[in-house]
Amino acid sequence: MTEPKIGDLFAVKLKRRDAYFTAQILSAQMGLVALVLDGFASVPPNLKEAAKLKPFYFDHHFWKRGEFYLGTDEILDAEPVFIGNAASICEPPECVSLQSIEQIYMQLAWNELPKDIRAKFKSVRKQKLEISQPQSREFYADLARQNPFCYDMKSAVWDENLKDFLEATPIMTQLELNCAGKSLDISRTHLQQLILHASGTEEIALNGSLWRLVINGDIARLKSVRCPFDGELLSVQLELNGGGFCIRGLEKLRDLQIFSQRGECIDLARVAASFPNLREIFINAQGGTLKNIDALAKFKHLKDVWLSEVYGFERFPTRAQLPHLKRLCFWSVPKGACEAARAQFKGIESLVIRQPRSKQWLEINLSNPLRGWDGREGVGAATARKAMRAYAGAHKKLSALEAKPASIELKTEKAEILKEFIAVFNAIDAKHSIDTMEREEIWEAFCKLAELAAVDAKSQERIWEQNAEF
Repeated sequence: MTEPKIGDLFAVKLKRRDAYFTAQILSAQMGLVALVLDGFASVPPNLKEAAKLKPFYFDHHFWKRGEFYLGTDEILDAEPVFIGNAASICEPPECVSLQSIEQIYMQLAWNELPKDIRAKFKSVRKQKLEISQPQSREFYADLARQNPFCYDMKSAVWDENLKDFLEATPIMTQLELNCAGKSLDISRTHLQQLILHASGTEEIALNGSLWRLVINGDIARLKSVRCPFDGELLSVQLELNGGGFCIRGLEKLRDLQIFSQRGECIDLARVAASFPNLREIFINAQGGTLKNIDALAKFKHLKDVWLSEVYGFERFPTRAQLPHLKRLCFWSVPKGACEAARAQFKGIESLVIRQPRSKQWLEINLSNPLRGWDGREGVGAATARKAMRAYAGAHKKLSALEAKPASIELKTEKAEILKEFIAVFNAIDAKHSIDTMEREEIWEAFCKLAELAAVDAKSQERIWEQNAEF
């Protein structure tokens, strides 16, 4: 398809609804944008019909009412039907906020709710319901009457009563589920977003309205996800905590994010086997490794790649192998892969390479939990070196004491090493002003050292509280 022009009108298929919406290309300060129009039909309109349409407004849940704009890339990626060119239906505001096609589904679902619910919703304080134990049908009936505006729930249980409640409550669109059991079926609910702690879950049946699925924990036992459209309309986030995965049922998935909680190995060959149709892939391995980097070439339609804090590879596929790649971001990945990518993809829409890591740097710092300070905006190079050396030095000293027999003197010596570690950051704070995120990272590093020192939890907290001044 040729590049869109101002005034072009397109019809885009809403697959969940089996209907078309119309959008017009307009000029804004940020460049070309697509205005969504208020006309939904089983077939695309003709040019005369499309030119008479009015803007489609966006105001579901807590959003303020405004015109609905999409990026032109999202329109073109949806394989639209070209209707024709007409005078601009309106002028975009100075500041245009872009949404996604998924927000159209959410708005349409919102428009179908009773008017009194929609009218009163925005005046009610946002509240997340929490279920900690199995409840009766009467409980859920009372819940629906007492909290008619609640759409977000967190539950530690999954049973028939909760399932029936979700199926009967259209406004309930977000769920965080801590325990699903061996099998989970939400196919008749109205959920749009699901966060699932899935350790032990083997199969999941999804509904047609879900657009965001987050799965965390050990998902090695998860084998099947039954999903309308084979996952094409889903965005999936996997938060791994041990074990690999091989999932059937999401062969048309386009958008995948992978986070590793324990610095584990992520096998791209397995990713390609489970999700062969990916357009976008984001991986943050937090010090983990990437296996089979060449498997990226198996994704024939790949447009976006983001790799962060992931190592174990020095190559990257060529431009010929990834002909559709538009955006590539490397953040703290091996230097060899960065150089290969820079040589191949210099002319693409967006190429970002930050903090390429040499083999020497990786040998020294890969196991250092404070390695993220190196190159971070707002953290000077000298400060980062001090922080990383503090951990490495304390780790080396404590490791050397592991073979010594337990004694009061040894316990005291280990405690002093931990205090010295904290003292480094007291000094850093006097010049750098340690922020909340950095404080949390220092605490996590301190906990690793305390574990190495075999310090009990009570003593660990006491040493921290008595010595940390930041």
